[in-house]
Amino acid sequence: MAKIHLIKPYGFCSGLKRALYWIKNCEKKYSQIFLLGELLHNPMVIKDLKEKGIKIIKEKEIDFLNNLKEEKDKTVVVIRTHGVSKEILKKIQNFGINIINTICGYIKKSCLIAENLKKEGYWVVIVGDWGHPEVKTIKSFAEEKGIIYKKNLNLKNNQKIGVISQTTLDETTYKEAIINIINNFQPKELRIFNTLCPEVIERQKKVKEIAKKVDLMVIVGGKNSANTKRLKEIAEREGCESFWVTSLKELPSLKTLSKKFAKIGIASGTSTPESFVDLVVKNLKKGGN
Repeated sequence: MAKIHLIKPYGFCSGLKRALYWIKNCEKKYSQIFLLGELLHNPMVIKDLKEKGIKIIKEKEIDFLNNLKEEKDKTVVVIRTHGVSKEILKKIQNFGINIINTICGYIKKSCLIAENLKKEGYWVVIVGDWGHPEVKTIKSFAEEKGIIYKKNLNLKNNQKIGVISQTTLDETTYKEAIINIINNFQPKELRIFNTLCPEVIERQKKVKEIAKKVDLMVIVGGKNSANTKRLKEIAEREGCESFWVTSLKELPSLKTLSKKFAKIGIASGTSTPESFVDLVVKNLKKGGN
């Protein structure tokens, strides 16, 4: 039987637990719940929310909310944990509709830093995934001064630059980006902020540690989850083979893996339900038996 190393904590991060608690309260108070964007990057959880009657809408679709009239009192719009742009948030507020903003506290902090840097005349360089909703949210608070980082970034010398990161980035990638900015530009001023999520960093450090001791790392979480993707990248960077579990249909494969590998590490993204991680562990143990 394979020896299982389950990395703790696992399951949802504190921000997501809080967001889901708020949604549960909304179910008691409102007849219509609209979720602006996916609350989190996990297909199973999103499916569960939809089955409860919660409607997920896109930013380009929000104008209809202003026409609900007498239904507004019974309706609520939930802002996803990644946040939304400054402009979209202001637009919804002007509709006079109920709003529950579940934006992650760490992302909210990054937005405030970006906004203050912009006011102080800094270019705000955001190190993170292009197209990720969190990065778009942060950039909107830096307005025209916001720049998403890339290796061949085009910045003039003698500029005031502030650097912040996507909260789910890994420390290695962030440090490499900072070194690149320092080496390739001669900023008049350079301010660097640690906006990495401590809960995410804790899991990353433990994956790095366990990956050196096991034959296989099983990463549990959605394929569209940035922080889950980082865990897989970290394990592979340490030379450890990895297997990414995203759904129930992949569970049978775990039984085979438990017979093939003697030591298996398990880690989950912060948007992965604890119950699903428990199911993965159960299936690995069954295969060993």
